[in-house]
Amino acid sequence: MSIQLDKFFRKNQIIPKEILYLVREEGKTVVYLTDGRSVRTFTPLKTVIAGLQGMRILSVNKGVAVNELQVVNVDRGCYTMTDGRVFRGRVRTPGEHSRNKTMINRRLATPQTTAPLVSRFTIMDNFPLPFCIIELVFGIDGHGIDFMFRYCNKAMEEFEQIDRESLVNHTYYDVFPRGERKWLITFSDIALHGGQRVIEDFKTGQGPVRVYCFQLEEGFCACALVADKT
Repeated sequence: MSIQLDKFFRKNQIIPKEILYLVREEGKTVVYLTDGRSVRTFTPLKTVIAGLQGMRILSVNKGVAVNELQVVNVDRGCYTMTDGRVFRGRVRTPGEHSRNKTMINRRLATPQTTAPLVSRFTIMDNFPLPFCIIELVFGIDGHGIDFMFRYCNKAMEEFEQIDRESLVNHTYYDVFPRGERKWLITFSDIALHGGQRVIEDFKTGQGPVRVYCFQLEEGFCACALVADKT
């Protein structure tokens, strides 16, 4: 990485692995990050990409490069990212997109049927904190992402004041059409890449809560909600 590019990253607190994608907009390179920020620079896109050595950056179209680890689907040359944004790849290179799709599918192993997974958590039915399991899903046309509720306990029903049948096997945006899309990045990252995280400022109809999230298996995220009494 050049000294100039290193200074740019340090000044803007950019951690390379937290880059979602890079896009040329209005004569500048815009770096989009998993924390919701976007940072602009006059540095050419190719120069920024060259400085990201060791990362799998895919140049999918003129002026668009994506972090392969943040791609959740490739369908008919369209790349869906963990924040829900979709980029159309070059029309003249369909073979390139097919190869990328194969590579990404190897990383995103097809999850097992949800029945055995959910059955393991029926022990949480009477857990005193709201608890649910959500699965990363795609839109009908293969583009865009959402989350499907696969399990929720009694405390979750009471907290959201919604019966279980109206939650389970319904998507997040079906149940909460005004839900903030920024949480897609967090939940997608956990569901795809593992680990655990605490969301401190999650807003619900019952007020702010802390959400403790962790990956169950690839494509699935479990969440426990704790009301913020501060």
